[in-house]
Amino acid sequence: MSISLRGEAQKTGAGLRGPVSVCRSGAIRWGFLALLAGVLALVSSKQAKAQITVESLLSKSVSDPTKEQYKDVDRAIKKFTNRDAEGALDTLTIAKRNNPKLPPAEMMLAQMWIMANQAGPARNALEECVKNNPEDPEAYLVLGDLAFSDRRVAEAELLFAKAEQLAAVFKENAKRKNDFMGRSEAGLAAVAESREQWDNAKTYLTNWLKIVDPAGPGGIAGPTPNTSGANAHDRLGKVIFHADPDLKKATGTQDAYKEFKLAVADDPKSISADISMAQLFEDPKIPDGHEMAKKFITHAVLHPPVDPATQLATLLAAASWALGTNQADDAFNYASQALTVPVDSKAKRTLEAKFLMGVAARMKGDTKTAEQALQEVVTAAPGNWQASNQLAQVLAEQKTDKEKQQRGLEIAMNNQAAAQASNGGQRDPTRAIESAATLGWVLFQMNRIPEADQVTKAVMDTGVASPDILYYRARQFQEHSQTKEAILSLKAALSNSRGFFVHRVDAKEMLASLDKDSGSSDDAPAGSTDTSKSGTTDKTPATKAPADSTDKGSK
Repeated sequence: MSISLRGEAQKTGAGLRGPVSVCRSGAIRWGFLALLAGVLALVSSKQAKAQITVESLLSKSVSDPTKEQYKDVDRAIKKFTNRDAEGALDTLTIAKRNNPKLPPAEMMLAQMWIMANQAGPARNALEECVKNNPEDPEAYLVLGDLAFSDRRVAEAELLFAKAEQLAAVFKENAKRKNDFMGRSEAGLAAVAESREQWDNAKTYLTNWLKIVDPAGPGGIAGPTPNTSGANAHDRLGKVIFHADPDLKKATGTQDAYKEFKLAVADDPKSISADISMAQLFEDPKIPDGHEMAKKFITHAVLHPPVDPATQLATLLAAASWALGTNQADDAFNYASQALTVPVDSKAKRTLEAKFLMGVAARMKGDTKTAEQALQEVVTAAPGNWQASNQLAQVLAEQKTDKEKQQRGLEIAMNNQAAAQASNGGQRDPTRAIESAATLGWVLFQMNRIPEADQVTKAVMDTGVASPDILYYRARQFQEHSQTKEAILSLKAALSNSRGFFVHRVDAKEMLASLDKDSGSSDDAPAGSTDTSKSGTTDKTPATKAPADSTDKGSK
């Protein structure tokens, strides 16, 4: 069985994203499930393509765009969807000539490529736009977003600054100018946030708010939710919190909470202020941060939003937090409550609740419930690899049922094959590594030891391993009577007291048993004690395996 994961750990997956988002070092770490609950692609394993319409293409450029009003643009979209990009560009050029307030033709074509998730052609169109329309700020903004998403922060800063300079003197279209000014400030704020330059970030975000929310929450958009204002208030709240020099964040807490409340006022569908505060307090640098986070989570659940969709999002966030902090019972309860919220039972977020409930049940040792919940998710969304990955493991761990084990193997092999396949020229390194690790675990459960060794060793060779992967390797070391290596692997897995770790209890029990059998007098690894009542969460660090020497024993 040949598995190649060379280079996966270094890939970042340069995607085409919308508004800049920020990952801050020192910010909260919710573990694998926190991210998963927010971005779980339950409808398809492939990134969904945005529908290209006149409205979606021109909404930031002109007021009330319709295909009747902009017939040339509508014709260009039809040519583009029929794979005639050159014809589309020609028609967009005519549209721009007839309607000077429209973006440059190359810019509109680039947006079509972005909506179609085609990074290469989009970048080419953006470069053409800069060459042919050097005074138009929008291409610089989009290139800045792309550079930032690829972690080329210095390049992004230069692009956002150039866009800001051009936007200041832009006179062609007042609506576009206002949009450019806001996006420039948001982009420069993102750069400052990523560098933890909180004072600079606060200045840029305040300037952004003056543009997108000049009259206060609801003032610019009236009865329509002001999502830009909500986003700006949310980010400003986080910056204010981080800027507070007090370790306990006394002042930062009050001021940040006010901003999160303003975000909800601007857009009632925003995540609750309590959840936002819990995210910030779940930080290992903050004394008693976990206890504060727990208080905010409890308050959020006891005082849910009125809107059912937002109420569901709150419970999902609470369940995700509980899983990431080793509180499987609470996670299961929150996810179960989420399933009672009166929303469409087939909605994506309902499936997320079932997924979280299934994983929580697995951590609790309730295999039957875990299998049922995960199977329901996979049935509703066959292309979802996160859910099928968990299901494959649950099935394989039922050693007395060979049919279920075989089905788990088939799922794991399909996931691995899909992860290895090219998807629009891009591959998701996390998916490739996790899918391979699952395949190795399934093979181990089926007692196909040499194959399991080969697959899992390829995973470990990437230099990146989650706690569960380290646990899988420890089990294999144990199988080969390599007790020292097994202990080292288990200690690495348990070195972080928090973070998503399905087999945490199993790992603790196994380590205690091996230590006893080997006569080791070493202390338990830091963070290996039960932390379900106290402690903090942190992102699982990339961890290299202990020296690998199973090759001979597995042959």
